[in-house]
Amino acid sequence: MAVGTVLGGRAELVARFKREAQLLRGLTHAGLPRVQDFFGEGGLHFLVQDYIAGENFQTLLARAGSAGLDEATVRAMALETLDILEYLHAQTPPVIHRDVKPANLMKQNATGRVVLVDFGIARGAQASTATAIGTAEYCAPEQYAGKAELGSDLYALGATMHHLLTGAVPMPFQFPEIANVSPEMRDVLAKATALNVRDRFKT
Repeated sequence: MAVGTVLGGRAELVARFKREAQLLRGLTHAGLPRVQDFFGEGGLHFLVQDYIAGENFQTLLARAGSAGLDEATVRAMALETLDILEYLHAQTPPVIHRDVKPANLMKQNATGRVVLVDFGIARGAQASTATAIGTAEYCAPEQYAGKAELGSDLYALGATMHHLLTGAVPMPFQFPEIANVSPEMRDVLAKATALNVRDRFKT
């Protein structure tokens, strides 16, 4: 087990933590770590999740070097991640991860399966926030403005794919066309990272 989230103090933060812990505890998918428990002690609040033995894609990319990962590897990662996001987005209310990026995508040692971790800023789609939360390089414009939608996770996945294929951390909202990938992959990346959420894939 590993401690996943620590929050302190104020009553509204504690209440929000408990709501989100309950939400995450109800999720069951092979591509998600299970929430085993949550509790408070000494004014701190803890979320206990399964330990995932493996490496994240940030580490895999660092090993591959500046050339990036090959298209087949990135395609396989994306398909498994999409299956996870489809499950999250189908919840009631839908769960938006809000921080899809190479460091939060693990490749399990035992199965080779992709696991999406770090739900510290996940929210139900009905939750409102005026705060920009996420990682800037992978954060969709609407999420940057504090209005994350389901398409925001798809944008982040597109930005993640671009990073893994090029070996270069993307600049916010800038994704130069990649020459050495298939036309189909270029089309997918362009649509996934469209600045207007209405121009992206709907699911």
